[in-house]
Amino acid sequence: MTQLLVVLLAVSLVLAIGSVFLLTLSRFTDERRDVADVERLRAAQYVIAQGGQQDGDVTRK
Repeated sequence: MTQLLVVLLAVSLVLAIGSVFLLTLSRFTDERRDVADVERLRAAQYVIAQGGQQDGDVTRK
């Protein structure tokens, strides 16, 4: 009976640590995505301010 309790406790601990790891990884990924979005926005604003076009633009002025 004691061994079963220890096994259940160990499994619970592993699941808790895994959950914390996945949450941390998810937040890190979201933060990197936000940084990339800001960089793309700044690049687009720069191009608009210069009146130019970025590579890959299909519209012509």
